[in-house]
Amino acid sequence: MFFEIIIFIFFGIVVGILTGLVPGLHPNTIYIILLSFVPFLEVFGIYAIISFVVSVAVTNTFIDFIPSLIFGAPEEGSELSVLPGHKMLMKGRGYEALYLTVYGGVLSTLLMIISLPVLIWITPIIYEFLKSYVHLVLIAILVWMLLSERGINRFWALVIFLMSGFYGIIVFSLPSSQEMIFPALSGMFGLSTLILSVKERTEVPPQKRNKPSRIGFKGPVTGWLSGMLVGLLPGVGSSQAGMVSAQIMKTKMRDFVSALGGINTSNIIFTLVVLFTISKTRSGLAIFVSQITEMNTGLFILIVPVALISALVAGFMTLKIGWLFLSRLSMIDYATAGKIVIAIVSVLVIALTGLYGALICMVGVFIGIFCIQMNIRRSYMMGFFMLTVILFFMNMGI
Repeated sequence: MFFEIIIFIFFGIVVGILTGLVPGLHPNTIYIILLSFVPFLEVFGIYAIISFVVSVAVTNTFIDFIPSLIFGAPEEGSELSVLPGHKMLMKGRGYEALYLTVYGGVLSTLLMIISLPVLIWITPIIYEFLKSYVHLVLIAILVWMLLSERGINRFWALVIFLMSGFYGIIVFSLPSSQEMIFPALSGMFGLSTLILSVKERTEVPPQKRNKPSRIGFKGPVTGWLSGMLVGLLPGVGSSQAGMVSAQIMKTKMRDFVSALGGINTSNIIFTLVVLFTISKTRSGLAIFVSQITEMNTGLFILIVPVALISALVAGFMTLKIGWLFLSRLSMIDYATAGKIVIAIVSVLVIALTGLYGALICMVGVFIGIFCIQMNIRRSYMMGFFMLTVILFFMNMGI
C-alpha cells in the first residue's frame, strides 16, 4: 500500500506539471476523465487514487504560474498573477517572481498544515455565521476595491466589473456553462494580454537568475488567509481575496507576488478541510473526492503528507522548468512566440467548445483589451463570477 501511494503521488506530480504547462488543460479535466476509470483503478485502493488527485491539484497550483508569468496566459485562479509577475519579467526579474510564488506556495502549505487542528474546529462555526451574509460580504469586498481607486478610475473600474458580471451571467445561463469558463477566461485574461503584446512588439530583456534579496512572512501569511477566504465564500476568487488581504496587511509588490503563490495552494488544501468539516464542495478536487468516497479521518490524515510532498517537489520543479523557459526567452522573437500561443489557445477553444466557445472568447478579448487600455486592474474582471453569486444569494440569480 505504501509503495503504491508513493508511485501515485509522483505520477500525480507529472500530470500536474502537464496541466500547469499546457494552456486549457485543467486538473478538473483530469478528474472528469478519471471518474470513468475509477472502477478499474480500485484495485490499487482508494488511498492511492486520492493521493494521485491531491498531488495533481497541488502541483498544478505551482506550475501554473510559468505560462502566466511568461505569456500572460493564466488558468482560472492565477489571473491576477499576470500583472505583477509580467512587470517583473519585463525588468529581467522573471526568475525572482517565480521564486517568490514558490516561496509563498510552500510556506502557505506549511501554515495550512500547522493550523489544521484549529481550522477543523473553527470552520463550521465561521461557515454558519457567514452563510446568510455571503452577498453582503461580496458587496463589501467590491466596495473596498473601488474605494482603493482614485478619481475617474473608480467609475471605469465599476463599469468593467459590471461588464464582466453581465458577461458571466450570460455565460452561466448557457446549457454548457462549465465548458465555457475556459474560453471566457482565456479571452479576458490571456488572449487580450497576448494580442496587445504582439501588437506593440514587446521585447523581453534577458532574465537574471537572482533570488529575492529580502523575503519575509507577510506574503505567505496573506496567501494562507486569502486561500481560506476563497474556500469559505463562493464567488470570491484568488484575485479579490489577494487584493483585500494585501490591502489590509499593507503588502509590497514582492509580498503580493509571494501571496499569489500561496493563495491557490492554501485554497486547494482548505477545500478539503471544508469537505471534511461541513461536507461542502468548493473545488473540482473536492467534488471528485466526494463522488468516489466519504471524507473520513483516515483519508484526511493521508492528505496532509501527500500535499506536503507534492508542494516541495512541485516547488523545486517549478524553479527548474521555469528557468529553462526564462533563460531562452530572450533568444526568441517574443511577438512570434505570442502569435504561436494565441494560435494554440484559439485552436483549443474551438476544439473544446466549438463556435459558441469562439464567440464567448471574442467577447472576453474585447473586455480584457478595454480593461488594459483603460489602465484598470484586471481583478475587476472577476465580476464574471462575483456578480452572479451576489445575485444568487440575493435570490435574484439566474
